[in-house]
Amino acid sequence: MQVDKRVLLKAFLRREDLCKKLSPDDIRLFLLLVVSSEKGKREGKLSWENVKEYLGDNFGKDRLKRTASRGMLMLLWSLPALPSPG
Repeated sequence: MQVDKRVLLKAFLRREDLCKKLSPDDIRLFLLLVVSSEKGKREGKLSWENVKEYLGDNFGKDRLKRTASRGMLMLLWSLPALPSPG
């Protein structure tokens, strides 16, 4: 079974409490991961070039690490469980 990006985004938007806790960087990185996820797979892969292109040159590697470790895990754990493939 593939991940429906709309389901993920709707689940995210329904969680207003979560949105208020996240930084703009957290939200931007999450949205970029959702957009970049491949159809039929449960993962999103980003190249460093894509991160710089879409989030800007000021979004350095330290900022990426900080954002990923701080907000993304909280965000992913807070969304409803997705069905496993197959």
